[in-house]
Amino acid sequence: MSIIAFILGTRLIDKKFDHYNKQYFLNRLPILADLEVGQIITLELFDGKELVNRVYTGSRSTEILIGAEPVLANGSEKLLQGMNKTRWVKLKKVKAIRIVT
Repeated sequence: MSIIAFILGTRLIDKKFDHYNKQYFLNRLPILADLEVGQIITLELFDGKELVNRVYTGSRSTEILIGAEPVLANGSEKLLQGMNKTRWVKLKKVKAIRIVT
């Protein structure tokens, strides 16, 4: 019985932390709320690097998933190549996000 209580307690704590992290990063980077899957974005990192023309794929409470280059062809080989070039970037390393128009 105590194991079930422990599991439920840790789940509740995890949900609270996820909610706090999501609110923190939405306040710091409000553009996150407006991003849609497939949009082309530029990430400016605190270390001065810029990740230019990346495809927004999704996000978690503390990370953003981006593709290295837009996949324009419908071929499965090109799609797999594009999927292999995706990566998670920690939001604490991101200074700014801009949508490329």
